[in-house]
Amino acid sequence: MSISGAMITSQDPRYRIELGEIEAQLLLHSRVKDAVVLAREDRGGEKRLTAYLVPDLAARESRLAALDENKLAYPPVRDSLKGASQST
Repeated sequence: MSISGAMITSQDPRYRIELGEIEAQLLLHSRVKDAVVLAREDRGGEKRLTAYLVPDLAARESRLAALDENKLAYPPVRDSLKGASQST
């Protein structure tokens, strides 16, 4: 596999992946607000892909709110056990 500019190529020339295609797939995830994929070379000269992601905090907040609502719908186990031990 070789990485050049904004493209990844494998030994087989029929397979080519644009870095923008990887970014587009990352952006489909509901928890990702923004994504950038870079072709980088480490100190040893090894080429790697690096993805930088920005989480969607609004989606995170709505999930946390839904969890809080779910907790209110069910009393804590500790309270349920207290009620059961008092009734016996």
